[in-house]
This record gives sequence, structure tokens and C-alpha cells, in this order.
Amino acid sequence: MSIGAASRLATQPSAVVDISGGNDTTPADAAELTSPLLLIGSADDSSTPMTRLREIEKAATNASSVTVREVPGDAHASAIFDGPSGESVLNDIVSFLDEHAAAN
Repeated sequence: MSIGAASRLATQPSAVVDISGGNDTTPADAAELTSPLLLIGSADDSSTPMTRLREIEKAATNASSVTVREVPGDAHASAIFDGPSGESVLNDIVSFLDEHAAAN
């Protein structure tokens, strides 16, 4: 689910995972989010640089928590799962969702 969609729901989800900070995500969307947020991006992603994820991180002031995971390489979005960090990223996502689902 995108940050923009999650921020507009009447009841926000237990947690939101954003991979590569889609171009449709704005800092204003992030500011509306109250759910815990996990941002994942590649260090050298030319489509959505890590600086964009850092902007989203700074704007997410109402999120109950924000975690940023930067992986090596230039993979974008789901291509991250095909790279050497793919399995650990997937494990991080599952752990994050498990942790926050249990809290609700």
C-alpha cells in the first residue's frame, strides 16, 4: 500500500512498508501518516534516490515510528528482491509487519 493511500484511509493500517518511495508519494502524504513506517531503498537508485526517502522520513512526523533500510546497489522497487539483499529485505519486512500486527 502506498503512503498516500494509507494516509487517506479512515482507519490507518497497522503498518506501512514503502519500497523505493514511489514518485506519487509526497511529503504531505507522509505527514498525514500515523502508522509505523518502514522505508526501503537502494543506495544508488537513479529512479528514486535515497535523498527522496530521507525527505519522506523527515516529513513523517506523525508516524508512530519510521525505520529506513538502505540496501547496496541500484535496484528500484521490487527489483531489490532479486539482488543480494533481497532475502534480508524480505525478512525485515515480515518482521516489521509481524511486530506491528501483534501490537494491534
